[in-house]
Amino acid sequence: MKPSRAVTVLVVLASVAGALAAARPASSPQTRKLKVHISVDMEGVAGTVTADQLGPTGFEYGRFREFMTREALAAVDAARAGGATEILVADAHGNGENLLVEQFPPDVRLIRSMPATMPSLRAWPSTASMSPKGRGTRRSRGSSTCRSS
Repeated sequence: MKPSRAVTVLVVLASVAGALAAARPASSPQTRKLKVHISVDMEGVAGTVTADQLGPTGFEYGRFREFMTREALAAVDAARAGGATEILVADAHGNGENLLVEQFPPDVRLIRSMPATMPSLRAWPSTASMSPKGRGTRRSRGSSTCRSS
């Protein structure tokens, strides 16, 4: 991992952990669920500099899907370390079909396809929302949630 990538990942993980620590009382055991919504967009992935990395026709797209997935999984690990009891990860890049879903743990809920404003998020009224990645363009299409198993 290049130094700039490592620094970016550490900053994202520190942000997630800090937000979770602030959301959880320090003096009493956790008595309520802590739900975390992580939104990931490929333009925010460390090392992304050209359009060749951002779309299916680009020669580096597959490689950057892997990077995007690894960074999302690092944020999931940080959320768990911060006490998250439920985790929702939204693929917020392009058509919303970029994360490598088979790499996610079965208990993590995934949002794929667009638009990302969906009825499934209404079930999460007290979600601590983390959007450490950039925001890209969105296409209006159907959306779905799925378990990652």
